[in-house]
Amino acid sequence: MQSLITVLRGDTPCLKTISAALRHMGLSKKVSSLRTPPDMPSQQLQTVAREKFAAENVRFYLQYVDVVMHFEPSRLFFADEARSTYSTLHALTDCFLDEYIRSNQFLHLLGYFGCRGGSWLTTGARLTGWSAKGEPAQQAGSYNRGGKLAIMGMINARPTSHFVYSVFAEAPKGPDFLSFVLRHLEVFHPGDILVVDNGAIHTGEGGLLARQVLRMGGVFLMCLPTYSPELNPIELIWGIVKRRLRQECASGFLAVEELHAALEQALASIEPHCVCDSISHCGYRG
Repeated sequence: MQSLITVLRGDTPCLKTISAALRHMGLSKKVSSLRTPPDMPSQQLQTVAREKFAAENVRFYLQYVDVVMHFEPSRLFFADEARSTYSTLHALTDCFLDEYIRSNQFLHLLGYFGCRGGSWLTTGARLTGWSAKGEPAQQAGSYNRGGKLAIMGMINARPTSHFVYSVFAEAPKGPDFLSFVLRHLEVFHPGDILVVDNGAIHTGEGGLLARQVLRMGGVFLMCLPTYSPELNPIELIWGIVKRRLRQECASGFLAVEELHAALEQALASIEPHCVCDSISHCGYRG
C-alpha cells in the first residue's frame, strides 16, 4: 500500500506506473463479477440439473437429437427472446480493495483501474478490477435501473428469411409471440418446423394459439428439451449481437434511445452466413 501512495504524491501518474505499483503489492487485474449471495449459484445449479437430467427429459433429448437434427436445415426455424437493460451505476465498491476504495484518497483512481462508471449494458459490458492473485475480482454496486429493451427473433437457413426480429420496450408475452408468428407467416412452407424453448411465452395461451395457426399451414411448433440452449442456434446469434453492442457501449450509453439505435444496428448487421454457420455449429446438418 505504501508503494502506491509514494507514486501518487507527485503529478498524476500514468496507467503504467499505477499498474506496476499494484502488481508490486501482489495484486493482478482481471474481469470482475458482481457479488451475489453465495448460496444462489448452487441452488440454481441444482434446480437446472434436476430438470435437465431427469429421465424423461434425457429420453426426449436423445429422441430430438436422433430425429430433428437430421432434418434439412432449411426446414427448421429457431425462435427465442433476449433482453438488454440500460442501467446507471452510481455506487461501486470492491473493484480494488474495499477499505482502500472507500477512502476519498482512492476514489478518483477508479478510472485508472479500468472500472468504468456511468451507464453499461448487462448483456455484455464487462468491468475490470484489481484483487489479490488467485482471488476473483468482485464488485458490489447499487444501480438506478433504466429502460429495458427486449428482442424476439427467428432464424432460418434460407437467405430470404435468415433473420427476422422485433424489438419491444418491455418483456414480450404470449400475445406478442402470437403476433410475431402471424406477422411472419409468409416465411414458412408446409412441412417446416418452428423450434422454441419451454418458456411460458411459448407454452401458454399465446403459444397454443400460435401452434394452431401454424398447424393450419402445415407447420409444426416443437419445444426443445428442458434447459437445452445448446440446441438452439439463435443463442449464438444473440452472442454476436451482444459482442457488437459491447463494441458500441465501451464508453456507455447516455440514454436508452442510444441503446435502441445501437441494438437495431447490431441486429440489422446479422448476415445469412452467420445464421448458417450457427445452425451448422449446433449440429443441424441434415
